[in-house]
Amino acid sequence: MNPAVYTLDIFYPQSRTNVWRSFESSTPFMAISEGDVVDPSAWSGSQSPIRVLRVTQVHHVLTERDEQPEHKIEVFTDEIIAYETPEGEE
Repeated sequence: MNPAVYTLDIFYPQSRTNVWRSFESSTPFMAISEGDVVDPSAWSGSQSPIRVLRVTQVHHVLTERDEQPEHKIEVFTDEIIAYETPEGEE
């Protein structure tokens, strides 16, 4: 069996179909959880350096591609202003 491939797909804010940026690695990505903040300011298509993405959901998809295990992480987001705090936090 071939070594696993790891893919991280980050979707445009409030989209469940349009991937903004995809990353692929031969090693696992660090954990990403709901509520985490992702800064897309260096990516093409970023509209504002003061806006960031708050993770709203994370889905793990386990498949095989050409007899190679694949672990895909799908990250769904909302766009927020960088200095906002989550609801209920001060």
